Amino acid sequence: MRAVVFIVTLILSASFAAANAQNCDYVASVYQNADPAVDIGEVATRTSDFAAISGSNGGLFEGHSLTGVLWLRFAHEGQGACETPQWLQLKFPYLKDVTLHAASISPDGRKIMTEIAPLPLQYPVWALPLADQAAYTDYYVRIAHPDFLILPFEIASPARIIGEVAVFGVISVALIVLFLALAFQTLALGRVLDRSDTAAFVGFSISAAVYVFISSGLMGSLFGDVMLDTRHLLLTSQAVLLWTAVVFLRANIKPIATPIIDGTFRVLQFAALPTLLAPFLGGLVASLAFLFAFIVAPLIILGLLGALTFQRQGRAAGLLIGWCPTILATVWIYGRLIDITPYLPINHHLVGLGLFLTALRFNAVLAFKYRGEARAARTDMLTGLPNRRAMMECARRFDGGNLELSALALMDLRKFKVVNDTHGHAAGDHLLTEISRRISAVLPKQAHFFRIGGDEFIILIRGGLRRAEVESLLTKVSDLVSQPVSYSGTSCHVAANIGAIMGPFPDGVSFSSLMGAADKLAYMAKQPDTADILIELWTHADELTHDEMPGAMRTRPT
Repeated sequence: MRAVVFIVTLILSASFAAANAQNCDYVASVYQNADPAVDIGEVATRTSDFAAISGSNGGLFEGHSLTGVLWLRFAHEGQGACETPQWLQLKFPYLKDVTLHAASISPDGRKIMTEIAPLPLQYPVWALPLADQAAYTDYYVRIAHPDFLILPFEIASPARIIGEVAVFGVISVALIVLFLALAFQTLALGRVLDRSDTAAFVGFSISAAVYVFISSGLMGSLFGDVMLDTRHLLLTSQAVLLWTAVVFLRANIKPIATPIIDGTFRVLQFAALPTLLAPFLGGLVASLAFLFAFIVAPLIILGLLGALTFQRQGRAAGLLIGWCPTILATVWIYGRLIDITPYLPINHHLVGLGLFLTALRFNAVLAFKYRGEARAARTDMLTGLPNRRAMMECARRFDGGNLELSALALMDLRKFKVVNDTHGHAAGDHLLTEISRRISAVLPKQAHFFRIGGDEFIILIRGGLRRAEVESLLTKVSDLVSQPVSYSGTSCHVAANIGAIMGPFPDGVSFSSLMGAADKLAYMAKQPDTADILIELWTHADELTHDEMPGAMRTRPT
């Protein structure tokens, strides 16, 4: 969340700076449906074919050239060129065929056209020359772009443009690094758990990083000398994004979705594939495929997740929250193509931010899911107590010197088999659950309570309790076990056999040694005329035999 706040703050700061920039004044106009064969010399003479664009130094052109080529003209309103350096920036990161020509008047009155090389920045940027030997009066930008174009432009000081480029460059790099960090983190988790949704999330994060790398213009600035079809690469990354997102959603809703909903998700999984063939399809077919893949299909997914959330199904609410930022950003951006949303400077980065919020939420869903699975693997399904696996984790901590114990007690239930044989296993399960609940309610924070199988339980008591406190605690546990448990109108009675080994424990003693000593004591407590709670110090543990009765606290009632 801090990363999101930081990025949004940078964007708003850059937008505020842009709104308050003061520069030389230029008038912008466009020659929209230009003949591709017409050269710059002839275009410069067709001033009547240029239509004014609203705005001066900072403006916005939105339109589509029927011929695939258009020209922008920036005419300086003053006499001669600006006295201060000015840069021209077209805020569209994947214009792959764009050139700038400066028009000047020679001493003999002829108009001279000079091509200006672009600067290696994220967006197409040119340094406009100052007046030296010739007075530059206006500039012509030739753009070859076959699709609808939303093109913000700006003429400003170099410091202003470099500052904005630096801010958005930092944002883009930060998003890419964060996406890759999420991918590698989840990849490490997937190597342990080997799940399909982990692979889908890794693919989603990496394709989101690729999308930001292309759409931010970083790819164009780094590989400016390579003629790449950035438009098709961007569509490919979006198609992979949609594919991996739907695979992730399917993996997480499959247990709760009806066959119809799951089948719909499966169909939508392939929705973006036609866009990969966009260069080979007709303009109308490609536009319809694009509209369905990146606006209609995500909205359908939003509706399906909303329906599952309304039905209070599993993780649907978390998935819906995660999907909303990306779909809202996408609809906002592409809604501009059909004039239902306004253009804002932040539009260039909304999809990247939306993808980042979605990735964060999907990562949280994965983490919650795996934590739940790990918790379930360490929990006894019947009683809800930690199981043998959880106890072995404590054993490893004790053996490693990271857990201090003052006592270990092993408890089993006498006459439990009689309850099972007389009243059935359902009665036995109920009895185990009730006894576990009773004991859990009285154990202090220093105690860990485990069910390790059948009617066997382990109580680990961390350092800090004296022997008298341990004896009092185990007496209370035994009393709770001996209280009757009602089941289906009958009363079930059992008793506890408890063997406990007390510390202090010397360095190097193993957890299995403690278990062995406690097991001997618990076995001895089962013998006739023996105390039902036996406690012994570790210093005498190696002297224990099944024929001895050490440390008797309380004899079993006869």
